[in-house]
Amino acid sequence: MMAQQHATIRLKGLKVATPIAADEVPLDLVPPDGPAGNPAITLELEGVGPVCTAVLNGKSYRRMLKALAERGPEGVTILLQGTLKPGPGGLPVLEGAGISAVPRSPVAPAEGGTEGGGA
Repeated sequence: MMAQQHATIRLKGLKVATPIAADEVPLDLVPPDGPAGNPAITLELEGVGPVCTAVLNGKSYRRMLKALAERGPEGVTILLQGTLKPGPGGLPVLEGAGISAVPRSPVAPAEGGTEGGGA
């Protein structure tokens, strides 16, 4: 007898953590000042189209933009993470979505600066 070659496993959600290209990050999604709100982005898979919607914390989005501006696109990895779950209206949502700019290398000390700050 031949073994079954396919099975289904039911999940409540699917944890996702994926890097995002810096040039794909919308720079005007939140205002530079005032309440940042909860911006939403639609994620599309190349060749497939819309896959899910992610609602982000506006303050964390602003922090990510600041790190991106300070270190440049080569100095950070933009990371989007959350749990993919069924959404209203058919399109899944990335629940608990977060976005951050993870430094790729330490920031070089300012010219003329000393380590330890001793006097």
